[in-house]
This record gives sequence, C-alpha cells and structure tokens, in this order.
Amino acid sequence: MDNLYIEAYKFYKEECANSLVLFHNQSCFEAYEEDAIRLSNSLNLPVSYRAGIKYCAFPEGALENSLPLLVHIGIPVKIVECRNEKGEFSIPKVKRILEDEIMDY
Repeated sequence: MDNLYIEAYKFYKEECANSLVLFHNQSCFEAYEEDAIRLSNSLNLPVSYRAGIKYCAFPEGALENSLPLLVHIGIPVKIVECRNEKGEFSIPKVKRILEDEIMDY
C-alpha cells in the first residue's frame, strides 16, 4: 500500500475528524487505521493489514445497505472518490488535493 493512501486519509480525517472516511478504490470502499476498526466494529467486517496499515473494506455493491446503517447508528461518513485525469481510480498527493481546493474557489 502506498503512503499516498495514509497521507490522503490523514488530510481528510483532519478535515472531517468525527466522520468515518471511506475511499472508493476500484470495486470497493476502504477505511484505514482507526476508521478501519470503527468500520469493522460497526458492520462486523474483518480488519486486515497491507504493508503495515490497517484497513477494512466492503464491495461497492454493499454501499447501498452499509451507508444507511452507518448513518442510522450515528456515524457520519465522508466518501472520497479519487480519480486521475483519465478517470481511473487514483489516490492523489495531498498537495494536489490542496491545489484542487484552491482552484474551486
């Protein structure tokens, strides 16, 4: 797992501290570190390790059922959809995220 995932996770976690940050990564939604544990406990999913990083995932088809359940039990959710210029799934560098936010204003 690339450090870009953790950099982006920390960036969004700082922005949305109380929210569960989910990354849409190809055909699944993933949570990292403490959010992986929170997701695991909430939906009874396993926590795994990739390159020493805790993560928990569920297939994108399960979002329709999982998201309302998380919200119902009081967990706010931030979904991060990261794609590159070609439309492929890609976690951007935090510097690019910040540049994109500045350009939005």
